[in-house]
Amino acid sequence: KPDIVGSVFHIPFRDSAFDVIGCFEVLEHLPYNELLWALDEIYRVTREYAILSLPDTTRVYRLDVQIPIYGFYKALIPVPSLRNSVHAYDGQHYWEIGKSGSSLQDVVEKIGTAGFCIEESYRIFEVPYHRFFRLRKGPRA
Repeated sequence: KPDIVGSVFHIPFRDSAFDVIGCFEVLEHLPYNELLWALDEIYRVTREYAILSLPDTTRVYRLDVQIPIYGFYKALIPVPSLRNSVHAYDGQHYWEIGKSGSSLQDVVEKIGTAGFCIEESYRIFEVPYHRFFRLRKGPRA
């Protein structure tokens, strides 16, 4: 029994209602052409920050090495791709970063168009399929 039910397109709260908005593994369930609309609404209800998690299919190699004296070193090494694969709607995800039509660069541009500044973007070593964005609300153009 949730207290409030709403849509990411019409979040039922006043402008700047929250210091931080978290939106994890949600936006890829919307058609890609509606991403900016959802980002605009997240921008509206946050006072300062938003944290997003989106699926990223860009291939990486995981390097996990133990170096004597220095300890452990972990890194994600991008694997260049000649072209992005095409995403077919699977009943769940309309799009994913790294697939044709939704590149990381395009997603970053949409985030900026919505008025956010990306303070950090990263992938988790153990599960690189998840890309996180720490966003700060900036002035709109």
